[in-house]
Amino acid sequence: MTKPHFTLPFVPDEPTAAEQRAFLAALRGNLAAAYVPVADREGIGTLGEKRLHAVTKSFLCDNTALHEVKLGGGTKFTADVLTNNTIYEVQTSSFRPLQARLDYYFAHTSFDICVVKPIPKVRWLRWMEPDTGEISNRRRVPRAGDVRDFLSEVYYVIPYLTDPRFSVKLLFMEVEDFKWRSGKSRDGKHWGAERYERIPLNLLGTATFRTSDDYKCFLPDTDALPSPFTAPEYAKATGVAGRATYGTIRALCAMNLIVQTGMRGRAMEFERVE
Repeated sequence: MTKPHFTLPFVPDEPTAAEQRAFLAALRGNLAAAYVPVADREGIGTLGEKRLHAVTKSFLCDNTALHEVKLGGGTKFTADVLTNNTIYEVQTSSFRPLQARLDYYFAHTSFDICVVKPIPKVRWLRWMEPDTGEISNRRRVPRAGDVRDFLSEVYYVIPYLTDPRFSVKLLFMEVEDFKWRSGKSRDGKHWGAERYERIPLNLLGTATFRTSDDYKCFLPDTDALPSPFTAPEYAKATGVAGRATYGTIRALCAMNLIVQTGMRGRAMEFERVE
């Protein structure tokens, strides 16, 4: 499905030279490691996890002794990375499973907490034959990831947005996906085709969200979105659609950038906080 045209004034930061070196070192270290097939994995660990997750952890901290750090107090939770007084949690999919973990971190530790989300800004795809393992030539996938991949999940971390210990870091990447032709369609590419692996190739940009100023980029100028406005009007003006619309509006309210002022029929109206 094609995303609506995206019009928000958001531009990721260019990776620094140091970040590029760290990313390439993480790639070399993890892509050279022995691979554990999905069916053989018993849990998350250095070699028992997806490459995207492993490379991201190594990018954040190259000292593997600081990966998968068990926290005290008999908790079941382990931090993906614990370094420089900060817990980094790498989340490649939904933020929803993070809620119990984040609740524990805030209640029982004094560390800063950063949720790190890799986003596939450029994506290549190869198909794998289930019977032979033959791999197709790669092709570029038209649908690119962008900051809306974060906005679709921001709802689940709204309770933590205003805590000065909390931040979200987005890593925009070029990736290559390997998928089994195991779907129920005639060509095996649709209706349940399983992704075998996602390999990161390059770091293209970064963005960190910590303060209310960082979230201002999710409000278009007043010419594009006059006040007051409703959620459907926000979606039309920005291209932030579906679940992401309501999550973003809730986040903007939590950061005191907008406020609900009333109702327009059955729709809530919002205004900017000047």
